Amino acid sequence: MVLDLGDVHYLSSSGLVAIHTIARLLHGQEMPDLEAGWSAIHAMEHETGKTHPHLKLLRPQPPVDKVLTMTGFRQMFDVHADLEVAVAAF
Repeated sequence: MVLDLGDVHYLSSSGLVAIHTIARLLHGQEMPDLEAGWSAIHAMEHETGKTHPHLKLLRPQPPVDKVLTMTGFRQMFDVHADLEVAVAAF
């Protein structure tokens, strides 16, 4: 799956959890416990450094890219500027 973030100008913790949840589902893993609040976010920290091969992020705007970098998501996901390159990366 390629998730186009080109029109996303702000990414909150809810958005990060949503991206992480999509990646887990695509990998055949269980959904995190979203009712657990912050513990769902803290659970993502254990996966920093792992690459999720089934999800590519496309065209994040500079503020979103900054959040992806600060949270370690750039290490967890392939980020591309071009759709054809993102698709070819699978």
